[in-house]
Amino acid sequence: MAPVLISQAVFPRASILYYEENRKFFSFLAKVELATLAIGVLIIVFIQIAAPFIITLLAGENLENAVLFLKILSFIPLVSGLNLGNMLIILVTEQKKVLFNSTWVFSVYMLTASLVLTQAYGGVGLAVALISTEIIIFIVTTILLNRKKPSTVSQFYRALFSSHSYS
Repeated sequence: MAPVLISQAVFPRASILYYEENRKFFSFLAKVELATLAIGVLIIVFIQIAAPFIITLLAGENLENAVLFLKILSFIPLVSGLNLGNMLIILVTEQKKVLFNSTWVFSVYMLTASLVLTQAYGGVGLAVALISTEIIIFIVTTILLNRKKPSTVSQFYRALFSSHSYS
């Protein structure tokens, strides 16, 4: 949920930068991506520590399975944040076909993984399926976007992993 809110908040600025100051766009996108991932790590650390308290507060008792599920699901903001840069590139460059195709691929994956893993491992399997779906979303979106906009994708990852900023 957090990456969706962040992408909605930064989309107007990202669009302006993409069309007016292209180099600053990639620097801006890299900074947003890194901040989102940092927030994801903080969420994981907080929930890993506070999960028993959160479940006790909400349920009135310490439910070990619920604590385990919450701890597993705490990784979702981080892994979904991996795809924030890709999604902003898709939106800014209006790559509707990439968005459509990636949505179909990961929807089929999610349904399959959820059914198989839930059947095999119950609630833990479902939690793992959700996390693995976010990873598949990142991989598929990166591959499809790289086929359509290779220069844009490489500039983004160069800015993300470079030690200097373009701004």
